[in-house]
Amino acid sequence: MKHGKDMTWTAKRSVRTGMLALLGLCMVISTIAWVPPAFADDAAEGIITESIIIEETEPAEAAAPFAISPLNTYNDAIWNGTVDVTWYSAEATSFHIQTPAQLAGVAAIVNGIYNEGAPLLGNPDYVTGTFVGGASDGYWYGIDDFNGKTIYIDADLDMGGYETGGVWAGPNYMPIGGQYSMQLNDSSTLLSSSFCGNLDGQGHKIYNIYCERASMNPSGSNPEPYKESQSVGLIGRLGVHDSDPVEMRPVNPSVRNLSVDGYISARRSVGGIVGKIGKTSYNNGDGSVGGIIENCANFAEIHGTDAKGTGGIAGAAWNGGRINNCYNAGSVANSGAFITGGIAAGNEISVTNCYNVGTVSAGRDTFAVALGTNAGGSFVNCYWLEGSAPYGIWSASSRDVIYEKTASEMKADAFITELSGTGSGFVKDENGVNNGYPILAWQAGITDPEEPGTPGAPGSGDLLGTGHATVADALFAAQSILAGGTLTEAQKAAADMDDDGVITMKDIILIARAAAL
Repeated sequence: MKHGKDMTWTAKRSVRTGMLALLGLCMVISTIAWVPPAFADDAAEGIITESIIIEETEPAEAAAPFAISPLNTYNDAIWNGTVDVTWYSAEATSFHIQTPAQLAGVAAIVNGIYNEGAPLLGNPDYVTGTFVGGASDGYWYGIDDFNGKTIYIDADLDMGGYETGGVWAGPNYMPIGGQYSMQLNDSSTLLSSSFCGNLDGQGHKIYNIYCERASMNPSGSNPEPYKESQSVGLIGRLGVHDSDPVEMRPVNPSVRNLSVDGYISARRSVGGIVGKIGKTSYNNGDGSVGGIIENCANFAEIHGTDAKGTGGIAGAAWNGGRINNCYNAGSVANSGAFITGGIAAGNEISVTNCYNVGTVSAGRDTFAVALGTNAGGSFVNCYWLEGSAPYGIWSASSRDVIYEKTASEMKADAFITELSGTGSGFVKDENGVNNGYPILAWQAGITDPEEPGTPGAPGSGDLLGTGHATVADALFAAQSILAGGTLTEAQKAAADMDDDGVITMKDIILIARAAAL
């Protein structure tokens, strides 16, 4: 590797050499994001300060002049069960999640308990919850329900589940809030906790979820291996339990701008995005909205065995709120004769501009409905695919405005305008994200990484226009140097962290460090 004082925005290299160098640097960047601050300071202060020109004759061994930290084993793209809370601060009001282990950390902080034997990174006090009640009826809850706070997801997250011959396995996902026991056949690990903040996926997917919290094992010999087994989903309970003090009720807790894929199984109140919408300040009569689910999609298999709702987006959409601009493409099934729906199985809230194309089934056809049950709420401008369920809606009222459509009708351009209503929440599926059915506007960029957002301010490290520096920005800058890419002038300015007019390895290190803050 040669170092020179003159910056080149494209690198001379062979494809083989460039990709090997990029792979090595990617490993370094993933490590830099988690090394102790003192190491990062040393790196930023001049361990590497010169620009890089890679020649075709460069040996692959020179790809990265760093020793890879052992901590890199938990910073892999695929979740291995590790719980990471190094990002958390009790004083902060906004947080950025960039790895699957950090998402598991959110669950551990909210729940006050986590999967037995899971490696923990960070302060153990953050995941040491409070246990109330007796041995047979007690439960855990965590130190922070994130009321009034916002969690941003900065990357697609692979939660490590996998399917073999129709059977799912992998590290068992821990819903963020809910009412289930953490350990099999151990009622002392029962939790009853709530997520009361705002989760913004920023257009990312959380996929390969394997969440097995069902209350009956496959043989049926044990009626309650995961005690209570309710309020289970990506977010188990959004808002507080009915019996929680009124002053705990949050104002408009929300989940936005994300999709879920994988396998989620529980007894009751189980959904892809949210298991149950709990109590909020709306129930105090303050005029707020309630629990909010917007711009979300479910591709996961959802399984329930009991009442109180099994749904693609929400199992029990109760207590006030809204579901807007959402769709379900996953299969939703309940093994019993209990209400099952593609969008909101048990619905007491406002559902608008939503559709279902996933297969919905139940132990009795009359309980399998494409959208859900109207239990005092409404379904307005909502649609379902012909044949996706025996019925479209249960207990329809005069408030409901719903339509059944064929596949060709739902894939037509005119349907996008019809579905979006007065907004612009949906666009045409040009890239096969959803088998040609409309996708959410943020999904239009899933397979088009060549069109990043508007870069941030000079020296911000925000090359991709997400509003802050991320590991993806560091990798993007590294690829531009090492693999022959180019940067726009605005991206160059954003990447120039030390304001010296050139983009060097020092800048990439500083971007990665900023992403970890």
